[in-house]
Amino acid sequence: MPKLSFSFMRKPKTKDTGLRGTFGGRLYVDKNVFYRRQDIQDIINEIKNSESIKEQISQSKASA
Repeated sequence: MPKLSFSFMRKPKTKDTGLRGTFGGRLYVDKNVFYRRQDIQDIINEIKNSESIKEQISQSKASA
């Protein structure tokens, strides 16, 4: 469930996820906001420190 904060008018404000839209209807990600999120930083660090991914990379380098 997303964390909500409330404004003075008692309308819930959702956390800024970095997803933006253009007037033409196209969606894009604001990278500055997206990569600053703590949950995204935790996931990136888990991937960087993953032993199984390091093994797969070393195997693919050895076979190339």
